[in-house]
Amino acid sequence: MKSITKLTIGLITITLISGGKCMLANPPQQDPINYATNISEVRTLTGHSKRVWSVAISPDGQTICSGGDDNNIKVWDLATGRLKATLTGHREWVGSVAISPDGRTVVSGSLDNTIKVWDLATGHLKTTFIGYSGGVYSVAISPDGQTVVSSGGDQTLKVWDLATGHLKTTFNSK
Repeated sequence: MKSITKLTIGLITITLISGGKCMLANPPQQDPINYATNISEVRTLTGHSKRVWSVAISPDGQTICSGGDDNNIKVWDLATGRLKATLTGHREWVGSVAISPDGRTVVSGSLDNTIKVWDLATGHLKTTFIGYSGGVYSVAISPDGQTVVSSGGDQTLKVWDLATGHLKTTFNSK
């Protein structure tokens, strides 16, 4: 039998299945897992003061990061549900978060037109990438942990060097 953990963060339900699989359902009533026989909600993580827009799970499955309308990133211990840290610094809502493959870095994209890079262990802001004329809607980190790809309201896709913050290239859809 598969081990299943179900969490609700704001309006998003996360279902974790043993073997490293994760499924998201929004709204929570539309659960994508139809083959499981024993699903129950383990806990609801409460901490954001407004809507949650994005979640990411660390590669080791121990940490969840969430970003939302309150302009913050919350860092959670998955096993206990304890809020470990609140990362502040964005001036507008956080629409996307990603955790690096080594689990040491969190990247966040915001409607304040910035991408911020955080040390997950300490919560300290490492650097800020600037280059958007519209909000940043999505961020992703490459499997090798060296590249960040982002998309934004200015209809561009940008590729960044994670270590240096150097903008490698921009794809424009206009």
